[in-house]
Amino acid sequence: MNVRIRLPATAVLAAAGVLIAVATPTAAAAGPKRHPVESFPFTSSVCGFEVTATNPVDREYETDEFGPDGSLVRATVTGALTIEVTRVDTGLTIERNLSGRGVYDYHPDGSFTLTD
Repeated sequence: MNVRIRLPATAVLAAAGVLIAVATPTAAAAGPKRHPVESFPFTSSVCGFEVTATNPVDREYETDEFGPDGSLVRATVTGALTIEVTRVDTGLTIERNLSGRGVYDYHPDGSFTLTD
């Protein structure tokens, strides 16, 4: 596929972060839990203009690990994911392959670190 426009990496990462944050469930019991990641279409103005985003390919799974108190301490996401971003005012659309592995380590202050 030929790329006609390049989105800033921060926009793609922000979109991916929103998808993961929406998809991360709360744990009721300790022990690793594996489940499919659900992503949803959304609209955002993070780029300074309005875009809509969808996921034509969405075959990701998340394995959650919990601390002794039941709090989520790590989420490992693997699988296939593409994102299609359309600029609302021009109709210009790009698609990016975001497949792979991502490890989210959650910290007590509510922040997280993303590594691969």
